[in-house]
Amino acid sequence: LMGEHLSISHPRPLTMSAPTRHVPALLTGVLLLARILACSGERRQRRGEPSEPGQLTHDGSTRTYTLYLPDSLPPDAALVVALHGGGGDAAKAQSAYGFNPLASQHGFAVLYPEGIDSGWNDGRAGTKQLAQVQDIDDVGFLSALIASTLKAHELDPDRVYITGASNGAMMSARMLCERPELFAAAAPVIGGLPRPLQMSCAGARPTPLLIIKGDADPLVPMQGGAVGGAAETRSGAPRGEVTSTEDELEHWRAINGCEAQVSATATFDADAQDAQHTVLQSWSTGCERAPIHLYTVHGGGHTWPGLGTQYAPKRIVGLPSKDIIAQDVIWAFFASFP
Repeated sequence: LMGEHLSISHPRPLTMSAPTRHVPALLTGVLLLARILACSGERRQRRGEPSEPGQLTHDGSTRTYTLYLPDSLPPDAALVVALHGGGGDAAKAQSAYGFNPLASQHGFAVLYPEGIDSGWNDGRAGTKQLAQVQDIDDVGFLSALIASTLKAHELDPDRVYITGASNGAMMSARMLCERPELFAAAAPVIGGLPRPLQMSCAGARPTPLLIIKGDADPLVPMQGGAVGGAAETRSGAPRGEVTSTEDELEHWRAINGCEAQVSATATFDADAQDAQHTVLQSWSTGCERAPIHLYTVHGGGHTWPGLGTQYAPKRIVGLPSKDIIAQDVIWAFFASFP
């Protein structure tokens, strides 16, 4: 189903005896099916769908991932690591994030790792997510997978970037805290900084950072606090806590060496009638080589900007936004840090 061509070999000529008189029709059907599958694979490639699923054994467990490698990938191409959100997987990340067409256009690879039980051990405390309850070594897994992918496909170790949404964004933050030397830049989307990471990553090295958040996100509130809201905590299924965006920015500015004053602002408003607009704030004074960009989607919810899909009820995730296309601004940011 991945588009491989089906080959059929015949060890001896077929005859038209009574028991085999239907074989030509059978072969025609099989060859037709092979052609359909091949065409389906080509269509999947054009749509930017998965090209190379794989496995890596780490810490006694077999972990899975998908690697998208465009045709005619240049030598020493860049690698974007894209982490799915909680409850997601590689296929959902590819569908939602839209990086594969950009990878084909600009010549980079995209790695879609998969968490245990569809989640990441992102450093939050007190949650019931399996990866966190079992203290899965996702930092070690991702580090090993990145190293293996770089070596196997001769990609550029100086141009590795990481992004992800929600749980994937928080895992991106943990990777910046614990393995910052792996990444040239990072872009967490609709996530936050788990409270326990505030202390544990104080010694991280400066990394260019782009953050995208919705100020009407009901799941990961910009003001900080319980992920999923107080109702999740009362239900007995806590999801941990994140810092406020203000504290998160202060944290990263201190690591990157940025002055607190905003260096530049810009506003994006694709539809003046939808009661949404997006504001970009940048901090680069004192940290020209590791600036911080924050896109605040005013009126935006727990959604990937530009996706445009109300994938869950508004009361649960808020509203999608079309002011910016997240993958476009993320790749433009990554590409500016070679």
